[in-house]
Amino acid sequence: MRCLALTTALAAVAHAGAVAQSSPQPAVVPVFSSNYGSNASEHRRFGRELGRAFAAMISERHATDWEMNAYLMPFVATTAGKAVYEEFLAVNQAKYPLYMEELRGLSEGTCSAPDDKEAELCVPFANVFVLNSREGISEWAPDTRSKAAVARSGSRIDHCSDYM
Repeated sequence: MRCLALTTALAAVAHAGAVAQSSPQPAVVPVFSSNYGSNASEHRRFGRELGRAFAAMISERHATDWEMNAYLMPFVATTAGKAVYEEFLAVNQAKYPLYMEELRGLSEGTCSAPDDKEAELCVPFANVFVLNSREGISEWAPDTRSKAAVARSGSRIDHCSDYM
């Protein structure tokens, strides 16, 4: 399950690396020990430490993700979208409770980053969960995405598997 929790952080690192390719400074990736237990509080602690370490990158990833901001989060704000979100949340909580604790911890970690801009870095749990469920949730949303709109935005629709 810890591999799954790294999805958001690794996608953020890869996104930051792609954005900063012209920068002469290499990206610094924190190293984590594997000294975590297997209960829910330990999974949440792992997610919190991951979120704290990558808060700036995760926050930037969420802020610049065209599909999330122009498509998925507005859909989740609708009555139909909220029902889909709640159903995905309930199913994932029942099937993958430890993974869900890691995602909650990841969100909490972005809100407790050792940075003067802590409030600016905070990524709400709903955003973290929607990003990690984007493929499934987008299947239920009206298809308002278009390659032309993405091209005009100067952004791109990308997914964690785009980096792996």
